[in-house]
Amino acid sequence: MVFFGKIGSRLLRWFLIVALIPLIFMGYQGYYFAKQAVTQEVFLHMETVATRQMKQINQWFAERVSDLEVLAAHPFVVRNCVLLSKDEDASLVHELAEILRSYKGSSAAYEGLCIHDMNGRPLAHAERCGLPAPGFGRTEMFKRALLSDGPVKGPIHAHESFGPVMNWAVLIRSPAGEPVAIIAVLLALSNTLNPIILDTTGLGLTGQAYLVDTAKVMLTPSRFMEHPAPLTHKMDTEGIRRALTGVNGAAVYRGFDGQQVMGAWLFSPEQNWALIAEMDAREAFAPLTRLRRNALIVAILVLGVILIVVALISRSISLPIRQLADASLDVSKGNLERAVVVRLHDELGELAERFNQMVHSMKESRDSLQDAYEKLVRTQKQLIQSEKLAAIGEFVASIVHEIRNPLSAVKMNLRILETKCSTDGSVGEHFQLATSQTERLEKMMTSLLDYAKPIALNRKPLRLEELMDGVLRETQAQRKAFRVEVKLHDSSRMIQVDSEKIHQVLLNVLLNALQASNPGDKIILKTEDTDWDDVPACLISVKDEGHGIAPENMKKLFEPFFTTHKQGTGLGLPNSKKIVEAHGGTMRIRSRVGEGTEVDIIIPMET
Repeated sequence: MVFFGKIGSRLLRWFLIVALIPLIFMGYQGYYFAKQAVTQEVFLHMETVATRQMKQINQWFAERVSDLEVLAAHPFVVRNCVLLSKDEDASLVHELAEILRSYKGSSAAYEGLCIHDMNGRPLAHAERCGLPAPGFGRTEMFKRALLSDGPVKGPIHAHESFGPVMNWAVLIRSPAGEPVAIIAVLLALSNTLNPIILDTTGLGLTGQAYLVDTAKVMLTPSRFMEHPAPLTHKMDTEGIRRALTGVNGAAVYRGFDGQQVMGAWLFSPEQNWALIAEMDAREAFAPLTRLRRNALIVAILVLGVILIVVALISRSISLPIRQLADASLDVSKGNLERAVVVRLHDELGELAERFNQMVHSMKESRDSLQDAYEKLVRTQKQLIQSEKLAAIGEFVASIVHEIRNPLSAVKMNLRILETKCSTDGSVGEHFQLATSQTERLEKMMTSLLDYAKPIALNRKPLRLEELMDGVLRETQAQRKAFRVEVKLHDSSRMIQVDSEKIHQVLLNVLLNALQASNPGDKIILKTEDTDWDDVPACLISVKDEGHGIAPENMKKLFEPFFTTHKQGTGLGLPNSKKIVEAHGGTMRIRSRVGEGTEVDIIIPMET
């Protein structure tokens, strides 16, 4: 601190406070929001990879189904099987075997093709196929094929020669529709399904995808050599447990090796499998590591610049003041020939000039030296203090001005980037995400204001039929995939309510029912007369067949900000209940998981 002097030391402390505190705060905020953005981006990326691979798997299954359906309907196959069901003929068997070998050679997926008669005996098969299996006629797959109009498949299992395999079967019918034979197929996954899963495009150096069944058994191989072989072990991670619930999603959790991974999962109800895509969290958050390192470098550079600036400012202020102090000391000892040379065109330079004039006047009038000296000391102290404050104030004002300009430029350029950047690709997705989140915040604030302010009702007579028609018109687009049934006990019934607010309540309840239901489900809107606190009332009921509400969530439904929807604000039901209670009524909710939910809106009738 000797190098800076006392003034420089004070300046250094203030500069560090003014610069480092905002720098630390902004760095923390930047890192926090950057981590959130990277997390969301990685989740979106992992979900995209999982979706792409699931589509490829479904396409692979669709191709196999199409192949088997074409083979089962092949005219020569049907004709020969019909003839063989009546009389054995070696030439017909040979022709069937040639057709099977042709199909086997058309795809690397087929390791075995065999045609069995209705007693389960093999009629013809492709060579080196691992089929026919003994006792096929007694297997569950043989029985399922007899009862199915299309191909049936079995689970993935290990084969001693081909590794993971699947068995398929399809029924062959005569032109008259009579079953005449069954085709049994052995599919090797090593050359077909496994390459789809082992495609690591978009998964980096540490990512992988794999399939697990409902027993948590890993069905496909891992890209890592140290991982156990498929169909030999179970996997029990948070991602697999959540995937097997049937709800798709993404999260950060510990993988099979105990390391943190970022994973996304998709559940296939048709196959009863779950597809898991994972990536090491350290690789996913690598940009944050670089961001933290760069932030540290910037902080060190800023600290270095502050030290240099403070040193220069301290010397530019303290050196002239020290020269004046030294000159004053000499003058106080009687050296009236001393002059101060300060080449500054500011207050310090002016002070030095006046000091020299003062010394010159002192030489002309020694009689007034004592009074002038005392006056000089007082004036000097005042000037030094005022000049210090003026210089510091001017400097701080200058720094604030210099900081404000680049900040304004940054804000202006951010707005320009938002209007000028292309809305295609990932940039467009980011702008769209920002816009949607802004709209969500606006919606949340509107709901919050509605919840906070008192309700003023404008009661007017309203027909129930008119209320239902208005809500159904407004939800026409959302309810296309559902069966909505309206049951009015009296379509001409009039109720005294605030039509706009009751419309809002019924609309919110109906939208909740639509969101909780699956396409094709039935939703019933009905009205009936009832009593509420010994007063005649109108009951409006909305009943769905959706997934229902968990018992632990029932008591939280009317709590502000509680929601189970990703885009919900958690204020819909609290606002609705507040409106109904303002009418003197109440709301009741009954629900069972897996069976649906029924919401009753009870409004007293005005006499």
